[in-house]
Amino acid sequence: YVKYDEFECLVDLVAQNPSVIHQVDQNKQTLLHHAASTGNLKIVKFLVANNAQFNEVDNRGNLPLHLAIMSEHKSAAKFLLSIGSEARLPNKNGLQPIHLAAERNDKDTLKILLKISEIDVNAEGERGASPLHYCCQRDSVDCLQLLHNVFGQMRTVCTYLDGLQCLAEKLSAAAPLFGPNSNAWKTVDLHEPTPKSP
Repeated sequence: YVKYDEFECLVDLVAQNPSVIHQVDQNKQTLLHHAASTGNLKIVKFLVANNAQFNEVDNRGNLPLHLAIMSEHKSAAKFLLSIGSEARLPNKNGLQPIHLAAERNDKDTLKILLKISEIDVNAEGERGASPLHYCCQRDSVDCLQLLHNVFGQMRTVCTYLDGLQCLAEKLSAAAPLFGPNSNAWKTVDLHEPTPKSP
């Protein structure tokens, strides 16, 4: 019912069998995981109102919040954050919601995340990459601009390579954001043994 947006059928099913909200599939995903990944805000709100666990992880360590951000459903992500979804929990790939939002250039969700006092803008994700690295890797210029505006003059970093195309090539569009450091990326040691966050 969740997948096909059959809200009335879902309401009837939950009325007849309330425990269905807590059942998991073979991937340990609940109905709320599926609703968040499809972006159906009406169903997400209904499930939460009926005691769905919004901080339950699936077999990949993803919360419904992770799935909403990965699927680019901003309204579902915003709602889940507003009710207290764990904003700093990494999934099994080490990615927190802040990494996912930065990677997808989801400026709206990133703005909300940055207002949460416990959020670490330099949180290390997969292979030690920070949210800034994900912005650069995926050309997320809007999120890069937001990080720059919130945290002032940042220094460019291109130490996260490890088999990826050089991030320096992808910084050219955002280079003006770095003011006097705009050309610094050309001289960064890309083979530094330990990647550093900005």
